[in-house]
Amino acid sequence: MSYTRAFNQSYILPDLIKSHDGNCIHDEQMVYPFWQSQTGNSFNVSNKLYKIIFPGVRNRYSGPDFKNAILASSGGKQICGDVEIHTNLHHWDQHGHSHDPKYANVILHVILEGNINSVKQTDLNIIPTVKLMDKLPLTDEPCKSAINWIDHEEIFSAIQIYAKFRWNQLKLRMMNKSEDELAHTIFKSLAFNTNSQQIHKIHQMFMSLYNDKNQTMHSIISHMCYYEKSIHWEMGSKYPLSHPSHRMAIVTWLVFSVLDNPSSLISTDLKELKLVNAQLKKSEFLISGLSFLQELLGNFILPFVSVAMGIKLFQIWNDNPVQSYSIVKNRLKVWGISDYLITFGMQQGMLYLEKLQCSRNLCHHCSLLRWNESRCFTT
Repeated sequence: MSYTRAFNQSYILPDLIKSHDGNCIHDEQMVYPFWQSQTGNSFNVSNKLYKIIFPGVRNRYSGPDFKNAILASSGGKQICGDVEIHTNLHHWDQHGHSHDPKYANVILHVILEGNINSVKQTDLNIIPTVKLMDKLPLTDEPCKSAINWIDHEEIFSAIQIYAKFRWNQLKLRMMNKSEDELAHTIFKSLAFNTNSQQIHKIHQMFMSLYNDKNQTMHSIISHMCYYEKSIHWEMGSKYPLSHPSHRMAIVTWLVFSVLDNPSSLISTDLKELKLVNAQLKKSEFLISGLSFLQELLGNFILPFVSVAMGIKLFQIWNDNPVQSYSIVKNRLKVWGISDYLITFGMQQGMLYLEKLQCSRNLCHHCSLLRWNESRCFTT
């Protein structure tokens, strides 16, 4: 393989260029946003030029990291398939991908460092490997060096501002919505955007049951859990508790409560959600895990109650516990922070910053750093 700039500026490394030892990437998941920005870039395999037409859809379950990517050869032929990302070449075999049928459709193996060589998915399926160019955050990135001159409390004070941005976004999502729109918004929590048609079917079924005055909450939950079994969801099985079958009962309960008696949610907290989960389990419904209850409370219940009842709930929302995402823990590691208790609002603020600037590699335009320099944060 060789490096080329035949198309747009490429992030693909040539064979013989050594990546920086100081690269601050601690987890391959931190590279996902960079791969998603590869549209239009190019690389060579055996002296054949390929262009990345579409980097694929992020797969958040078991199997390859990106599904349904599209590459185009210099002759115009398009190749569709999956993309797997690793820190180095050896992880392909170490993770058991070479004989795992879920990886049979992989067309490209992407690594961050080390030697480049093709990998096998069975003896007949040879998959090329490319290395991402070192356009990644390095040890001299401002946010990493900033730990020497920015107090940790100042960092989190800035993150609080992003948390408020996120809180307002969540409230806005609940404003001026009809019952039908509210139901659809909440049912989206069942699965990711790749399942939009499935969510539409679930939503339509619920509304037909809800409008039937002979139905009770319990009967609607029963019908919805039974109907869910007929839906083909686009996901793997690595995290069974995150499957919609485990979420359907609690989400249906929430949608019913929002439409039928919104004031009943005023005092709802994590303890109350655990009790609801326990009651659903007693009725022999599948139930979700703790992290999903935290997400329901923070992303839907508290913003809805705040809007519907005119109650100020930001501080409660901000202080709620949460199970930290790896991308948040990794960012804290870059900042040299290891002992800070992450709350729901803090995590949402960090995710907001990550999406807005970190994932786009805009370190030198970071609002957090500019805020610290001027001590005046401009929104």
